[in-house]
Amino acid sequence: MNVFEDKILLPEGDIDVEVIQFEKTDRAVFKSIYDNWVSLSDSLEAVKGRRVNLPEGLSEGAVCLELNPHIPRGSASVVSN
Repeated sequence: MNVFEDKILLPEGDIDVEVIQFEKTDRAVFKSIYDNWVSLSDSLEAVKGRRVNLPEGLSEGAVCLELNPHIPRGSASVVSN
């Protein structure tokens, strides 16, 4: 996983944001998160509880891993032109 600063170009001005870009080596981390999510959901269902929604970090991360976009994180600030 790479974390770096990038600019988003908007009509209101350029925005500096921290972004995350995932690498193929992160695939094992997502697999572990997925396995833990399935186990937790199965355990909750066994006691007649509601299954847990898929965590956003897992779904967004997996999509970004496959499609290679960046994920903005944290706050953003407008850069004066």
